[in-house]
Amino acid sequence: MGLCATRSLLERGAEVQLVDAALPAASRDYHRLIRVTYGGLSGYGKMAREALHAWRRLTMGSGQTLFHPSGILLAGPPGSPWVESSLAGLDPAECSPEDGPQEWDLAHRSRYRIATGGMLFANRILDYLYDSLVGEVVHGLAVEVDPFSGTTWLKSGQVLKADRVLVATGHHEWPSGSPGRHTRRSRQPVAYLDGPDRADLPVILDLSEPDGFYFFPPVAGLPGKFGSHAFGPPGDGTTVITVQERSDLNALLEARGLASTPYTVSGFGMCHYDVSEDERFIAQFAGRGLWLSGFSGHGFKFGPLIGDRVAACLLGDLDEPAFSEWFAGRS
Repeated sequence: MGLCATRSLLERGAEVQLVDAALPAASRDYHRLIRVTYGGLSGYGKMAREALHAWRRLTMGSGQTLFHPSGILLAGPPGSPWVESSLAGLDPAECSPEDGPQEWDLAHRSRYRIATGGMLFANRILDYLYDSLVGEVVHGLAVEVDPFSGTTWLKSGQVLKADRVLVATGHHEWPSGSPGRHTRRSRQPVAYLDGPDRADLPVILDLSEPDGFYFFPPVAGLPGKFGSHAFGPPGDGTTVITVQERSDLNALLEARGLASTPYTVSGFGMCHYDVSEDERFIAQFAGRGLWLSGFSGHGFKFGPLIGDRVAACLLGDLDEPAFSEWFAGRS
């Protein structure tokens, strides 16, 4: 989020110092999903459509392939309130029942093919943004902030002064002097899959409980990905997968039919989330400072759109209450 905000601030003519602590980023992965289906959080479905346009503009400017419009196969128990409310916000032309055979076990699920959405190639996006902003980077860890004077202290002893301060640290701790945080950290192991490139397949999002899962097919030279849809236990920020987490994920893979697919597990990874109680994003203001949190696994897909709105807010073109309402998906 800091990268996208920096990019938007620079486009508006601001001078920016981007503090990079070189910590494992929650956004780091081969791919992330962008979707317009959000159940009762319909405001985020609207935001996702705006974000798709922002991603297309960024992709065109990069000269790289950063997005694959795979669409989504949405699955869930018949009559699922989450699925039904998600479908209610769609144009009939972008949604159709899917009754054909599937590689994965989706028995006893209602299935719908959603044309809008797909895969964002997260690592490629982050590398492109970082390379384009390297001149604004200050290397170090922010350990304290005074939002009323606009002062930030780094662990190295360096002191930064600014008219406005943005704190967006993902699942990592905020520096001293920040307001109280209203989120919890969570970790979610994922399995990476080798197999044939399947650019024709959608991302699968199965919201069944307790064995819901998501699946990204291998595309564009990247491995596939499989994970549980449920948020995991409290995260400690480490990337090491435990024996129990690996065992649980292997059991889910087996239960959902890995053996009948053309894929093999090539490795495991760890996703980290900063989760709010209702999965709405949280903006907190104090003095010259703005803190962003509660992305709940959904923040990356809105990156350039949120970056634009953050820049507008910090530069006085969007008032703080209006930004907070929009950010929480309520406008």
